Amino acid sequence: MSKKRSAEGSRILADLTTRSLGSAGTAKLYLQHGAPTKGTYPLDVLAMEVIQAGREVNRGDLSRPEQMLVAQAVALDAIFNELAQRAIGSGHMKHLNTYLKLALRAQAQARANVEALGLLKNPQPYIRQANIANQQQVNNGVPPARTAQIKSEQSELLGASNERLDIGAPQAAIRGDSALETVGALNRPED
Repeated sequence: MSKKRSAEGSRILADLTTRSLGSAGTAKLYLQHGAPTKGTYPLDVLAMEVIQAGREVNRGDLSRPEQMLVAQAVALDAIFNELAQRAIGSGHMKHLNTYLKLALRAQAQARANVEALGLLKNPQPYIRQANIANQQQVNNGVPPARTAQIKSEQSELLGASNERLDIGAPQAAIRGDSALETVGALNRPED
């Protein structure tokens, strides 16, 4: 039984070390610094939460990262509004400039968080073809129903019988400027 506990303890220690100890330690410092009661947050509990969040993402459950991005966007929006209001209330141009720069940075980060959330909810399609020639058309991921519709539209353009377009009667080749002939060999003086 002690070998099983030892193996489990080793696995937990490995998870703590490789996956979440640093971020859990940082979270602990910030949580204790801002806590009104200055309570303690056990590092192992925080680390296990970070590990659990990682496992959820690995399973495809993105609810925690989505919630985190929303919470951060709301906090950043509050920071933006606070700094923008301080800027307008400041009496000096130097302070106004500093507050507005910080406010706009917070606003840009809030926008980036919302954009990241949008990408989590609606991921961009992966394009499998990178080098596309000028005269080549590549249809990546076109569903079969849409392909059939495209083919039928193309056949309708040619008509029901799929006849080829008449480009005119063939013409005989004509000789252009008959005074010009092929250039003969050049006689160059020997060096």
